[in-house]
Amino acid sequence: MSDPKNQHTIPKCYLRQFADPNTPSNFGLCVWIFERKNKTGKRQNVRSVLTETDVYTFKGDYRIERSLAQLENEYAAIFDKR
Repeated sequence: MSDPKNQHTIPKCYLRQFADPNTPSNFGLCVWIFERKNKTGKRQNVRSVLTETDVYTFKGDYRIERSLAQLENEYAAIFDKR
């Protein structure tokens, strides 16, 4: 398994709840991101929004990120059952 370097500061399972239902299917799951400064918005894929490299990595150890990913998967499974 490769190291999860590109880590979300806001989990994808949360971002999915804000997905734009009018996004064309070939775009994938997208949310709208708005710039405060110039007050413009753009649609962006959930995979690439609000990510940072190694934000939860400590000295090359990815255990924290992997634990958070597992927790997020469990949350998403419970949330999707509602």
